[in-house]
Amino acid sequence: MPKKILLFILLSFIVPVLSMSAGDLAYSSATFTESQQNNGMIDNSVPVSLTLTGDTFNAGPDEDLIMTGKAVVTNLPEGMNASIRKTGDTTATIEIWGSAEHHDNSNDINNLTITFQNSAFTGGDASAITNSTRNDLKIDFFGITVTSSADSGAGSLRQMIADAAAGETIGFAAAVTSITLSSEITISKSLKIDSMSPLDIVISGNNACRIF
Repeated sequence: MPKKILLFILLSFIVPVLSMSAGDLAYSSATFTESQQNNGMIDNSVPVSLTLTGDTFNAGPDEDLIMTGKAVVTNLPEGMNASIRKTGDTTATIEIWGSAEHHDNSNDINNLTITFQNSAFTGGDASAITNSTRNDLKIDFFGITVTSSADSGAGSLRQMIADAAAGETIGFAAAVTSITLSSEITISKSLKIDSMSPLDIVISGNNACRIF
């Protein structure tokens, strides 16, 4: 057989294989941001959306792929859970619910991982989909949190104000509902103290001193 004909036959098998592109799972954002109430909850007003190319989601309308075992989320902070809901054949949204027990800036997560199983895709092969597993997603907590009702010491409002950098937001854990101070807290930098996270907080000088 002439070499040119043989080469043409070989290429006719190779080219279609090379032209087959892997599917892709695109994220609208890689970061989940805490609500401005600084309450450990994620702002889901604009959920992270997923767009799938090269395949379709193997799920029913509005199915939560985590609930049905077709996707797994790991490295979520304690107190939080996630949902991945199908919104179309090639689209879905990710939302994170609950309230993180610890949500200071130092508690940011940089390795939130979402793994889609083979069963999540009509083609049945997650390895053929780029980003079917991502381990670089982030949860961004933007403030620091008062965790103690004590006048001073670790977790107290006094200590958090001393530790905070200028411009930071200080919120309150759910267990902290009132604080009684024995002396005034001096504030020498610009801070936001968010009394709405998660409930109104009563801060008192016990009729003996100013609070700030």
